[in-house]
Amino acid sequence: MAAYGRSQHRQQFREFAKEEYIQEVHERNLAPRKRLTSCMLRSKVTAPSVQSFLGSLGIGLGEELQMVDKEANEVAAYRREYDTVRSNNMKKEHEVKKLQESLQEVTSLLSSRKVDGMTIQSKAMNLENRSAVQAGKKQSTHKEKELQSLDNDLAAGNATLHAARCAAEALQKKLAKGLSDTRDENARALDDLHLAIDTTRKKHELHEQRENSRRKIAQNVTGEQSAREMKRLRQESQTQAVQFTQIQNELMTTDAKLLTLEADLRRLSEAAGTNDIDKIIAKYLSREETLRNLKEEHAITDAKMRKLRDNYKQLQELLATLRGATMNTRGIYQEMDDTAEKLKDIEKNASALQERCNRANVLQKLGRILDVINREKAEHELHRSEAMNASSHGGGMAGGGDDKRNSSLAQPSPSETEEHFILRVSTADNSQGNIRVRPKSQPKGSKVAKILRHSSQRDSIVIPKDKGRDEDDVAATVAAVATEDDPIIDRSMRKKLVGLVLNRGKRVKKGTTNNDKV
Repeated sequence: MAAYGRSQHRQQFREFAKEEYIQEVHERNLAPRKRLTSCMLRSKVTAPSVQSFLGSLGIGLGEELQMVDKEANEVAAYRREYDTVRSNNMKKEHEVKKLQESLQEVTSLLSSRKVDGMTIQSKAMNLENRSAVQAGKKQSTHKEKELQSLDNDLAAGNATLHAARCAAEALQKKLAKGLSDTRDENARALDDLHLAIDTTRKKHELHEQRENSRRKIAQNVTGEQSAREMKRLRQESQTQAVQFTQIQNELMTTDAKLLTLEADLRRLSEAAGTNDIDKIIAKYLSREETLRNLKEEHAITDAKMRKLRDNYKQLQELLATLRGATMNTRGIYQEMDDTAEKLKDIEKNASALQERCNRANVLQKLGRILDVINREKAEHELHRSEAMNASSHGGGMAGGGDDKRNSSLAQPSPSETEEHFILRVSTADNSQGNIRVRPKSQPKGSKVAKILRHSSQRDSIVIPKDKGRDEDDVAATVAAVATEDDPIIDRSMRKKLVGLVLNRGKRVKKGTTNNDKV
């Protein structure tokens, strides 16, 4: 819009300069002709001296007059052209002035817009700084949460690694102990087995000897047995009984050992995770390889722990920098708080000024309503005075003088407005009937002060503060107060006043018709 106005202004200025140049060229060309024609017009061409002079020059008078007329016509045409050019220049000068005024208005508007843009830009920068601080806070809290989660993961990894290491060491010790116990038990079982085999073999041999001896005794024809053999047999039987009890006790101990060995083997299989003895032995033999694998896993987890510690240090440094940045933004927060307090003060002042403005508008509306009330009272008193004058029949010149005076008062002057005419008619008569219409001692604003004082004393009138309230309530309230002060206005007059307040155009038309009737 501003660029279009500047281009239009430049074009008009170029046209104006072009016309000025054309006018200057015309004036230069017409200067000698004007001097010649002026000299010729000053002198009398009909003089004989001039005729003789022209005759001596060989120029006829008729031709010279034609030339003079022609020059005069040209001068008149140039004068008319000059007048048109001058009028056009005056118009263009007015247009230039208007354009300059519009340019000043546009520049002032542009400066105000620039100031508004600077304020908006400062607000936007403040908002951007605030959003950046909020984003930094969010990022710092997010990084702290991530750091805390990484710490938790690190602690959990260390705990699991330590638990796995302890479990592996305990399993290794348990497996080694179980293997040694198993070997010992197997050796003891083998020894017990060999001992049992030997005892059974001895028992079998003893039984065979007894059978052989019995056969020998049976083969003995005599059937006599000596006391020595009987004693020997008894001793052998006793020794056999003692050996049998010993063998039975040994078998019971071996059974108990086998039960304990089976329990140990069961526990070993549960610890190894398999019942196969070969697999258990293979695991025991590959314990060094498993230890090596555990060491490799420990190295991997240790590298992960170092990496997590490096990340932890980096996050700690980032957190320190972010905290330093937040410490630097305290001045910005202070400025923002100061500007917020200033804005609050400005809003308070604006609200107070708005309230004052609303009160002033209400007082202005009350003044208008009181003017309407006074007009209506003046009209009412005017009609009443006319009725009284028509009903009263006076005699002589006094009556005629009163009629003339009333007719002069009843006719408004052409330069007099409706309000002045009503006030003049209402205040001209000093009779008892017109004393209540508009007292001379009472000023125009005293009615408003009286209404406000009446509202403060009785608390019956509420002054609206909002601009959006209807004017009907104000008009009805003021009309009610006016009816309390003056009993002339009735309900119909009150409705009429409300209608006049709501429709000012109709009121003006009605006032003009009343003036015409009067």
